[in-house]
Amino acid sequence: MIKAQFDRVKNLQSKYGKEYDFNIFVYNKKWKKTQDEIDVILIGDNPGKKEALKNKFFNGGTKPIIKLIKKNLKKSNLKYLVLNKSNYFTPNTGELETILKSNSHKLSKEINKDIQANAQLVLDICETNPNVEIILFGNIKNTLSIQFLKSFKEIERNKIIYLKHPSFNHLGNQIALQYLKELNEEKPSPNILELFRKLKRK
Repeated sequence: MIKAQFDRVKNLQSKYGKEYDFNIFVYNKKWKKTQDEIDVILIGDNPGKKEALKNKFFNGGTKPIIKLIKKNLKKSNLKYLVLNKSNYFTPNTGELETILKSNSHKLSKEINKDIQANAQLVLDICETNPNVEIILFGNIKNTLSIQFLKSFKEIERNKIIYLKHPSFNHLGNQIALQYLKELNEEKPSPNILELFRKLKRK
């Protein structure tokens, strides 16, 4: 499944990269070595410039906190997969929102197909790994998230842990407050997934 995702997005990158003189669709190079047995899926919005240049997700302003999260997952022997709702590059998610709302962009059809393919990959992984934890970062009410989640049934949506976006310390502040609260209550330090479950938005 994940290898097929690697091939699919790499083909999109090859198809449109020359035309736009940039990696307009971005694959995560680590997918090539990632197995289908997954414990945790980390889902961002869409690739920015650093991700597009390096073919590596969560590589811009979100890198420090995601690096710590991944380190904690590895420490807990949990296998993780990093995805985006869309593989289409924009300097910021606001630009992608404009494209999705207008639906008049030259690549609108391709972008929408890509979003649905990303969502389907998550659903396929859930089918073969029923206990997989899904962590979805960012605004859940924007057009991108609505497009991504429209294939999910209510029961599948309820399994998702929705968290603030990792950029600009939004997620860091959220985690720090919960961690300090637990320190004050003298609870044992939780692993990152336990912390995320407590932060889950209703």
